[in-house]
Amino acid sequence: MNRYSVTGLTTATAATNAVGIATLWNPSTAKSIFIVGIKVYKTIATVDVHALARISVRGTAAATVTPDIDNDYDHGLAPVSGALLDVGAYSGALTALTPSLESIYLPAAIGSGYNIVFPKAIQVKQSAGFGIITGAAVIGQPCNVTFIWDE
Repeated sequence: MNRYSVTGLTTATAATNAVGIATLWNPSTAKSIFIVGIKVYKTIATVDVHALARISVRGTAAATVTPDIDNDYDHGLAPVSGALLDVGAYSGALTALTPSLESIYLPAAIGSGYNIVFPKAIQVKQSAGFGIITGAAVIGQPCNVTFIWDE
């Protein structure tokens, strides 16, 4: 199994509950991926609320980061799944499955954030995603997001 990580910078979202902030999307029709960690650090000093949720419809993000061989910890091969990191304000809404798995309240401080190491990897099946959404009707503030996964 190979381990990968990918990082992206998000933008502010609408002040609406369950709006996409960042999603690791698995476009594969044959392979699951297994998220082992998520890191988030704020780049602006404003309060916001994040929630972690499974995503059933990708939506249209402002930007997509496409991992390649450089994102493999062993520098062995690009992700076979074709996993993608969607970040930025979504012009087409994603569909988050509720209830969310976890909610995280972030203080108004640049550099505040969280580093979650899942004790058991979260499986993301084919043509699905796992992401960070707004956990309340407040603006999701810009932050640096990293997803770490195995496949």
